[in-house]
Amino acid sequence: GELCRELGMTQENVAAFGDSGNDLEMLRSAGFAVVMGNGEECVKPYADYIAPSVYEDGAAKAIAELYGIT
Repeated sequence: GELCRELGMTQENVAAFGDSGNDLEMLRSAGFAVVMGNGEECVKPYADYIAPSVYEDGAAKAIAELYGIT
């Protein structure tokens, strides 16, 4: 919320990455929710995208795929 206001953007313009129940509020409020493949099952239903696990550099691979970075 506050950072978005400072940057002049809305939360719909934010991608959030998470893997556990304590990330649920953040994932639900972001415009695009990425859950790590090794994440808890309770957060996966809120994912717009399931990334590979953190043990496979999942965050980096997700960013590369989602933003067309090669």
